[in-house]
Amino acid sequence: MTYKIAVGTQNKAKLKAVADWAERVFKDKIGNFEVVGVEADPGVSRMPMTVDEMRTGARNRAIDAKSKVEGANFGIGLEGGVETLDGIMYLSGWVAIVDENEMIGLGSAGHVEMPSDIAKELENGAELGNLMAKIHERDVRNNDGTFGILTDGYISRSEAFEYALTCAFTKHISAAHE
Repeated sequence: MTYKIAVGTQNKAKLKAVADWAERVFKDKIGNFEVVGVEADPGVSRMPMTVDEMRTGARNRAIDAKSKVEGANFGIGLEGGVETLDGIMYLSGWVAIVDENEMIGLGSAGHVEMPSDIAKELENGAELGNLMAKIHERDVRNNDGTFGILTDGYISRSEAFEYALTCAFTKHISAAHE
């Protein structure tokens, strides 16, 4: 059997995260899988500024993706953004995984403190992907991402989302959630 995983994005870094994660999780236990990226509506702003927006965007993407891919066993939504805690802005990301029974698991990536100059730009309405591409003169969004830049390559965007995928998937595999 081939498991079909619908992902609510065309972003290369996010699709890589799902494919690498699925290789670890599904290959030995379940068998073959296919990752299908589709455009999905997150229903939130282009630059999510709160946990609620990131969680909502991830959930909406997962549900929308699963509905668009015939025979999908799972729908996955990945939504990056920032949140401010105690006056400090952090980069983060949330993942939602919806299964065939419509059960949704949520998980988040780590938090990386944003440089104050970039945080100010975001507070003034800038979108992180565009801002980072301008500063670094390259496509950051589909590659190492802001996570990769801020951690000097120690944690890429894909790796951060792989962690969040595992956290989101626990609801689907853990008896503790029953």
